[in-house]
Amino acid sequence: MSDLTPGDPASAEMPAMPIVDVGGRADRYPVPLADGNALRHTLGWQRKPPPDGAGDACFAVIKLSDLTGLKVVDRFPLTQQGWAAAWSNLLKRDPGSADLVRQILARRAAGAAALPPADTQPVLIVTTNEVPGYRITAVHGDVFGLVVRARNIFSTIGAQFMTVAGGEVLAYTKLLTDSRNHARERMWREARARGANAVVAMRFDCNEIGDIMSEVAAYGTAVTVEEAGPPPGS
Repeated sequence: MSDLTPGDPASAEMPAMPIVDVGGRADRYPVPLADGNALRHTLGWQRKPPPDGAGDACFAVIKLSDLTGLKVVDRFPLTQQGWAAAWSNLLKRDPGSADLVRQILARRAAGAAALPPADTQPVLIVTTNEVPGYRITAVHGDVFGLVVRARNIFSTIGAQFMTVAGGEVLAYTKLLTDSRNHARERMWREARARGANAVVAMRFDCNEIGDIMSEVAAYGTAVTVEEAGPPPGS
């Protein structure tokens, strides 16, 4: 995206509303619809956290920062009217980023029109070395998905209190659950990119980075499996 430069904000016409696959994600982590090093704000979507909604999806204006990561600053309904409101909010908040978002989405839409339909074939992910009822016909090598997320300072303070009172630290539970789901999704995409339809011997690995960030990796072996036929002579 380095060749993209902000133009006249007045000429930043609203881009067409993109199609959001709300069924592809179950966590509430914000999903940018356009990203790039030059962006300070962007548009995306997320599942609204309680009490705003019980997992309902919405458009979001997202602030991008190397220190705090992705921060949702405003939410709008997942409708054409909501998209228009989100675009208007972004345009007023950060005209330069709005024009870059428009360019990115326009290029992506033009490229998608020339591509074949998206790959939606599911990938079977198991922690065992074999899949009962199937046989491995090809091995594509190791695959992994990696996520590094910074912990919220208020969550850290709350966790310190919980070490005294005892009990579950819900903020950390949500952080690690969302991180594992995100890492597994990235592993799935890498497996499909290699032509696999299954991942065997899948494992999670969690580490701390500088006592302020959590690293979660999902890894396994990408393979192609076929349904095993009946035993000979049966």
